[in-house]
Amino acid sequence: MDKTYAIISPAGGFKEDMPGILIDDLYTPGSPSINVLFKYGAISKVKGRKKHISTQVPDGEEINLLHNFIQTSGNEFFIAGTKSKIYNWDGTEWVDITGELIFSGDDTDFWSFTNYGDYFLFTNGKDDVYKWSGTGNIGTLSGAPLGRFIVNFKNYVVIGQLSNYPNRIAWSSVGEMENWTGGDSGEAIIDDSERIMGFAKTTDYLVIFKQRAIYLLRYVGGDIPFTVDKRVERIGCYSPFSIVVLNNRVYFFGANKRIYMFDGIEAHNISEPIAQTLDNIREPNFPLIYGYTLENLNQVFWLIPEGDTE
Repeated sequence: MDKTYAIISPAGGFKEDMPGILIDDLYTPGSPSINVLFKYGAISKVKGRKKHISTQVPDGEEINLLHNFIQTSGNEFFIAGTKSKIYNWDGTEWVDITGELIFSGDDTDFWSFTNYGDYFLFTNGKDDVYKWSGTGNIGTLSGAPLGRFIVNFKNYVVIGQLSNYPNRIAWSSVGEMENWTGGDSGEAIIDDSERIMGFAKTTDYLVIFKQRAIYLLRYVGGDIPFTVDKRVERIGCYSPFSIVVLNNRVYFFGANKRIYMFDGIEAHNISEPIAQTLDNIREPNFPLIYGYTLENLNQVFWLIPEGDTE
């Protein structure tokens, strides 16, 4: 039986280059809530999704790491992690690649991770920084300082919120993920004593968040390869894993329980339509907010817990 759907009149046309929450009422988003897409001059229904893997990880614990790891050689791996184990999906079952390592993190200590050539690098901020080459078990990244966040930026491994100096970052020598004392490796204090709250990598710069400020790390080369400058004051990130990047814009949960879009110059509050909902988020839940993107639909999603942290 045919169904009738109301389609918003696109007085200003369809707008497909930014998430719907940013679009003025004059326009219609490319992926409106009625599950239709406007593409190549035609309206079509959004395709659904299905489970990729329905097998539970062997330890039965909550998953706090999921990543599709693609090496420069083209080999592809699907990795899952819990507070106690790291697994690789071999096509039929989860293979434990933890080896003899023991982790001390909790369910809420989400893993921070990055690709570095043919290596997958990750840390829970509690134990060490680890590496995996795609074969065998994981190992410890030699020489790396312990920190909460890790990212590959301009072929440097950058670690932030160091365990002994939470307002500092450290970087490896270029192209050498295990050289932290020679070459052009180094450290930098990011302004005041407030702790670093996360990274976001764009094409030209690395965004460094604190709770009340946003900084840009830029590559300049030479013996000291980076410069850092403060871009935004009084607005920062409250929830490290809410940070996502889409179309070179950075989105995050921040000051006054609002969601912001940072364009490299300013942080714009984009969440007024859902302000009342955001006001109900309890502060203990801030670290549990998790963001992700569906790039093919140009959409950003946040998983936001409500009620008690339990």
